[in-house]
Amino acid sequence: MDTGFFIIAKIVGAFLLVDTWLVLALVGVMVALLRQRYRTALWITGGTMLSVVVLSAFPLADPLLAKIEQTYSANSTPERVDGIILLGGGGDLDVSRRWGRPELSEGGALCRRFSTGAPISRS
Repeated sequence: MDTGFFIIAKIVGAFLLVDTWLVLALVGVMVALLRQRYRTALWITGGTMLSVVVLSAFPLADPLLAKIEQTYSANSTPERVDGIILLGGGGDLDVSRRWGRPELSEGGALCRRFSTGAPISRS
């Protein structure tokens, strides 16, 4: 049952991504052009272009996420913390070996984990 739910969730999740719809639109254009249905290809291309322009001009993610974040607030910090598990992977091993000290890679969430985890561990 869990495996079936996992597979269905992955398929549904893939079809919710904008990237998937863009690829499907490109496939539709290619099929229409191969079948020499130029008007259909033009309609698909125009609809895809309009969708990209609308989604780029009117960002929808921030207002939708803000509403969800207001509904479900973050959990409060516990009074006592016995330990911190910090998942890594943001270190640049080549540079660390060269300089003889730990070096973080160029930005991103992994570096923020390290730099945020250090002060938390001291408190």
